[in-house]
Amino acid sequence: MSEQISNTAELLSLEELKEKAKTVFANDLERVEPIQALSANDLVVAEGNSLLQKVIVGNPDVDIAALVNRLGNSDWVKQGRQYHEQEPEICPFCQQSTDKQFADDLTAFFSEAYDNDIQALRQLQVSYGSACETLLATFQRCVETRNPFLKQDLFNAEAQSLAERLKSNQAILSKKIDEPSRKVELESIEPFVIQLQSLLAEANEATNEHNQMVANIDIEKHSLIGQVWRYVLNELSDDLQQYLQSKDRLDRAIGAMAQSLREKSALLNGLRDQVKELEKQTTSIQPTITAINDLLLKFGFTSFSIGEANGGRHYRINRANGDDASRSLSEGEKTFITFLYFYYLIKGAQSPSGITANRVVVFDDPISSLDSDILHIVSSLIKGVMEEARGRNSQIKQMFILTHNVYFHKEISFHKKRNNGDAMADESFWIVKKSADSSSVHRCEKNPIRSAYELLWSDIREKNVSSVGLQNALRRILENYFKMWGGIDNDEICAKFDGRDKLICQSLFSWVNDGSHSIHDDLYINHGEQTNEAYLRVFRSVFEKADQVGHYNMMTGIIAECEELD
Repeated sequence: MSEQISNTAELLSLEELKEKAKTVFANDLERVEPIQALSANDLVVAEGNSLLQKVIVGNPDVDIAALVNRLGNSDWVKQGRQYHEQEPEICPFCQQSTDKQFADDLTAFFSEAYDNDIQALRQLQVSYGSACETLLATFQRCVETRNPFLKQDLFNAEAQSLAERLKSNQAILSKKIDEPSRKVELESIEPFVIQLQSLLAEANEATNEHNQMVANIDIEKHSLIGQVWRYVLNELSDDLQQYLQSKDRLDRAIGAMAQSLREKSALLNGLRDQVKELEKQTTSIQPTITAINDLLLKFGFTSFSIGEANGGRHYRINRANGDDASRSLSEGEKTFITFLYFYYLIKGAQSPSGITANRVVVFDDPISSLDSDILHIVSSLIKGVMEEARGRNSQIKQMFILTHNVYFHKEISFHKKRNNGDAMADESFWIVKKSADSSSVHRCEKNPIRSAYELLWSDIREKNVSSVGLQNALRRILENYFKMWGGIDNDEICAKFDGRDKLICQSLFSWVNDGSHSIHDDLYINHGEQTNEAYLRVFRSVFEKADQVGHYNMMTGIIAECEELD
């Protein structure tokens, strides 16, 4: 409303504002050079030269003058004079012999005044041609400036028409010189010149306005913004008036609405009680029973199903003949049906008043005692819950998934949008590690689980790994990589060492094979940090001697660094 009161800008049309905005807010706004002025005064003055209308003839006092004038062919005589000068004794007209008197009369006929007029005509022709070239060069410079405000097509058309008229006038001058006794008249170029000057003046005026705008661009932008607001205010004058009237009515209504709001707030507690009653009426275990039975049939569990018990308040596991099947289920069946119950529980509630409550869901190793097919089913269902939890309106606000199974972790952590194992924005990876009397929790920036083999290497990289854990990891790595996969015997590897390192290598294999299967009594054997370091050094040398150091470097560097939490 302050803009409506203070705006005094000029009211422009929408098209004018658009055109002005193209210039004022252009990214490449630059100054434009003006176009050179156009002048053709010399050519216009030449059109009125008196020689063009003058009959230029020879001296009338000469004997042959009367004959030449009566015949009206002085121009023809003038041309014949040139031939007589080459052969003074022969008449150029009748080819008869001539005397000196004829030559003198012919020379006297074309007097000094005649020659002066002819010379003036020639000078006029030269100056006219020079002025034409200057004017045409000016046309070319005007075009080469590429002034955006010059109407190029119209200017080029007018310039072409003027050039053709100048060429015609030059031909008329040449004819006058050839026939001095003939009266001639040059065609006027002034209409073309006036039109061209008008086009240039219009372009230069727009150029000056543009350059002034460039010099004062900040002021022009501020002015244009004001003009735009002025246009908007003018277009919306009726709407603004209606707005003010509506605002006044609404202000008066706000007071009444505030009072009504207080009354509605008092009613809110009663509505909450009604919601609780409605939840009780809509709570039923039958939809869950139907859904679980459908899944059981789809997955091939046909020997039992879920039914109601205790008046529809509890569930019952039934055989096909109606007997209770709860005591005869296998461990896998129990685990699976327990998972399905929990799966549908997180979508509802155990009490009638908790249906709409937010919740945190924890899956603790849900695939224990399940075969591979059911593992895929459970993984798929849990991933569906994960996607549901990612929804903005989901009642599941947080999920925890705990597992010892590497394969299940791989299935549940797969996501097509995951990049190079990185944790997505709404998730994190953790590892819980147990020591002698406590457990530690590590957070990982990347998915730390690739395979069981990679987990062994992860243990080796740990700084505080126990002696027993290190023995087991070293044995399984050496057996898997060299013996099972590579087909290389222990003795073959030890043979690649010499001296003390060979003894350490043999001791390594002996310690690995012994220590990984039993825990030594510390009374007889004490493995300290120095012993661990020695065997780890030789462990690396095993890969170097076997030309497998690339695998060692890769495996010791692929596990993401984890930050231990207090």
